[in-house]
Amino acid sequence: MENTTSIIEEAKDFLSKRIPYEKSHQKTHFFFDSKTILPNSSFKENETQKLISYFTKKLNESKNEFELSKNYHLRACVFFDNLQYEQSLFDYLEAEKYDSKNPILFYDLSCVYQTNNEIEKSQYYAEKALELYPNYTQAIDILAHCHKKNNNRSKAISLLEKCLKIDQQYIPAFLALSRIYKDIGNENHDKKYFQLEYKCYHHIHEISKEIDIKIYRSSFCIAMNRCINIEKEYISGSILFEKMNKCVEIYPGN
Repeated sequence: MENTTSIIEEAKDFLSKRIPYEKSHQKTHFFFDSKTILPNSSFKENETQKLISYFTKKLNESKNEFELSKNYHLRACVFFDNLQYEQSLFDYLEAEKYDSKNPILFYDLSCVYQTNNEIEKSQYYAEKALELYPNYTQAIDILAHCHKKNNNRSKAISLLEKCLKIDQQYIPAFLALSRIYKDIGNENHDKKYFQLEYKCYHHIHEISKEIDIKIYRSSFCIAMNRCINIEKEYISGSILFEKMNKCVEIYPGN
């Protein structure tokens, strides 16, 4: 039986080959990175039918359970990235029949169940992924989302904080935390939570500048706009105007 270390190394290798979220054509509102591994440089991310045909051919040529699981998994990713969730779920479940120790597959199943609003199943697979790969940031993130959906905000916050201990530049965790703090602040009329929300957006703003504003332009502008809303009673109009102009500059039409 494969040991945990090798499973984690395989998972890291698999994740390293995925198309980063911010460079993909993903249209869902989830900030997850379930992206297709392109077979070679002749394929583009948005060539849906070409990719589906390719992986269908690979499935027909599969010689063992490993290849069957891998090709079902990859075809499922193509379906998922193109919002074809029913076909995606079918392929993910087929892949699971041939591989019961793949944390990436469990995470992807958690994502597709999340899009279907099947929170219990989403949580089940996120936890299965974390049993095999405890520091899998995206799986911790989606588990936090499950707890938020179940109105367990304290658990969601602790999980998102765990994400940030693993990866201090993990923007989705800051975004998720900011929304929770905003909700609590609105409900309790407590400025303390708006200050916490502001800190999250400030971190997103700083991270975006360090990495590449053009890539993280949406997150950058969300952060900047929310900062403006919170700051407007404390900061001069000229500074706010300068910040808004910066958003328009990097994200025309925002």
